[in-house]
Amino acid sequence: MKFTITGLTAALLASYSRHGGINHLDGVNLPSKGAVKEITRDLLRLVFPGFFDDRVIHSSELKADTALRLDAVAEHLEDEIYKSLSCFGCPGGDPVPDPRSRAHELTAGFLEALPRVRELLQTDVEAAGRATVADRGPQQQGDRHGERQKTRRRPQGARQPSELVEQPRQQRSGKPPDGVGHVVESD
Repeated sequence: MKFTITGLTAALLASYSRHGGINHLDGVNLPSKGAVKEITRDLLRLVFPGFFDDRVIHSSELKADTALRLDAVAEHLEDEIYKSLSCFGCPGGDPVPDPRSRAHELTAGFLEALPRVRELLQTDVEAAGRATVADRGPQQQGDRHGERQKTRRRPQGARQPSELVEQPRQQRSGKPPDGVGHVVESD
């Protein structure tokens, strides 16, 4: 099969004309998948501090780290929402009169809900932990002969919020701020 770069280029350009799906060309950009991925990662770090970082967050750094991360998320999220509103408009195809202002409003409303989202998630984690303990028999709980269950110490960065469910709340020593726990070894 013989082909030429010129022929393939012409075929691809014709495809672009017929089918669209081009970003960064003569108009507004579509939302960036990479940016959305980073925003999502940063949101997880805001909702579950310490669980999605490669380093330990010291309590003296928590306020500054949270403020910097919130500022970055606000800026990037607003930009991606703006791109969506500029590209697609409102449901039904109507254009948004002032997409930048609307993107700002939507971003602010979303970020203002994060403390409540954290609260709801934490009560869900605690309820799941209580249900897990209730479902286990005494032998599975590790208290068959008055012994307490030992947990494995996880390598830094390997912790996940689901691990809060694996260990009953009363067996964890120390309670980090806002009830977000780290897995600790108990005696």
